[in-house]
Amino acid sequence: MSHLVVKLGPDGVAAARTVKYLRAVVLGCWVVGMEWVEACLAAGRLVPEGPYEAKVSHFQLLPVEPYTVPLESWQGTADASA
Repeated sequence: MSHLVVKLGPDGVAAARTVKYLRAVVLGCWVVGMEWVEACLAAGRLVPEGPYEAKVSHFQLLPVEPYTVPLESWQGTADASA
């Protein structure tokens, strides 16, 4: 598989994140909208995928906790027990 064609929302984000979508991402395949297929048919050849690539919404990213540093009082307790 080299491409996955998906339905894109008005913001260019893939409408659904299915197992096929995740598999394509993991395999490094192009994830493009149907507009890419239409452009290829109109041109009679493959056209660059970039303008038709599905965008990633920041809501789709995994949440990351900010890095925290132990409190000085905790560090002092740890040093005292060593």
